[in-house]
Amino acid sequence: MVATRAILGFLTGFTIGLFGVFIFSNSVYMGISIVEIFGRIASSINDISKFSAGFYELFFFSFYFDFFSLFNPETFASVNLMEALYPPLMGWLFAGLVSGAIIKGIKRSVINSVLIIVVMILLLLCLSIISGANLTFVFALNIVETLGGIFTALFAVSIGGIIGGALSGKYID
Repeated sequence: MVATRAILGFLTGFTIGLFGVFIFSNSVYMGISIVEIFGRIASSINDISKFSAGFYELFFFSFYFDFFSLFNPETFASVNLMEALYPPLMGWLFAGLVSGAIIKGIKRSVINSVLIIVVMILLLLCLSIISGANLTFVFALNIVETLGGIFTALFAVSIGGIIGGALSGKYID
């Protein structure tokens, strides 16, 4: 039963984290529709680099918003917070909440939430290598934006995991 809860909670949180941005933005986030992404994936099923590029884009949108940009006055004035911040923050919060409620217990749900983020980042890196994305741009030139996206996801999924784990009660052997 323990492994079943852990696996089910992880897979549910992972799926919600992956699609949460599009769930909370009516299927269009930053001008890109989920239908467009799946159209690119379906049309390039024979070419592995284009196929993985579609999935890379899907994974990238989960970490797209930079929490640190809220502290920059120029960015703060030009960004519509409801369009930019709300979908990823609520997607990750909901992913942590649901996976934490399935797993039970605050400690276990927070560990699961962080594990979801780690696996998402590892898959993002693998997909970027397969698709030929420019990792230098993502991690060397835009390190603040990349870390801001990861921090936003970690913050929201951890808060969601704490709430979900607390609401579901203590884990009992």
